[in-house]
Parts: sequence; C-alpha cells; structure tokens
Amino acid sequence: MKIMKKQDNNSRHILTLNIPCSAEYLSFIRKISESVCSDLKMKSRDVEDIKVSITEVCSNSVKYSRGMQELRIDFSQKKGRLLIYVKEQCKSVDMPEESVKCDSAGLGIYIIKKIMDDVKYELDTDYGTSVYMAKKIR
Repeated sequence: MKIMKKQDNNSRHILTLNIPCSAEYLSFIRKISESVCSDLKMKSRDVEDIKVSITEVCSNSVKYSRGMQELRIDFSQKKGRLLIYVKEQCKSVDMPEESVKCDSAGLGIYIIKKIMDDVKYELDTDYGTSVYMAKKIR
C-alpha cells in the first residue's frame, strides 16, 4: 500500500492511495474517505453518500478482478467539489458491459448515480475500469 500527497495549481490534490484490490481493505478505504471528508468539513449525509459510493465501486473492482492487482484512488478538491477517481491497476476479467451501464446495471451503480453529483465510467478490458465521482462540498 502506498499513500501520496501532492498539490497542483488548478486543484488541491488531497491524497492518492495505491492499495491491493482485496475485500480486506474495504473498511480501510471507507475510513480514509471519511477522514478526507471530515478534513473538508463536509456534511454527515454527504460523507455517508461518499462512503457508500466508494465502497460500491471498490467492491465491484474486487468482485471482477483477479485478486492480485491494485486499486488507485485519488482524492482532490476543485471548485468546491470533492473529486474521487478510482482506477483498477490491472486487467479485469470479462465483465459484462451492461454491468457498468446504469439502465441495466445492478442497484449499486444506480444508487451511486443518484447520490453523487457526477459519475463517469471508463471501461477498458485490457487495463481495468476507471470511475470518476464528484460531490459538492456544502
């Protein structure tokens, strides 16, 4: 596991995690997410929304990965929003394309799209899935 902090001129980069793609790290990811939100003084409802969303995204990565790859999770702040980027650092198993489309996906993806302000998916069967999420800091 690797934790990095950095900053640039356009946004404030808060934290980067490179963490094994394993279910045993999900509670750690939730705690880190909660800590980041707490530092930004986000409302408790928004904190819970972020924890649910990041857990769902990471759980899907664990479910569809081969188990020995990494997840990269970036937290940054830009224009009053918390930006979260989750990238599988691996080759995913053959995940059905409809599992990342909201109209035919499971309940988790539907919930993420409802509780986050912005969600984007990039599916790359050679290098894993990337998920971008944003939540306004109120």
